[in-house]
Amino acid sequence: MASAALDVVEGEPLKPQDKLLSLENLLITPHMAWYSEETIYEIQRKAALNVLKVLIR
Repeated sequence: MASAALDVVEGEPLKPQDKLLSLENLLITPHMAWYSEETIYEIQRKAALNVLKVLIR
């Protein structure tokens, strides 16, 4: 594997001396990789559709 990006790692929070933090080909995000304006809109849209499905039944 040439590189990796992780949003979740075992044993969080990582300690400063953790070996993962020394890998140059690894990107670790703080559980925020999913966040964007588009994602928020899509989550809201899907939630509203689910509410409508329940109300229409």
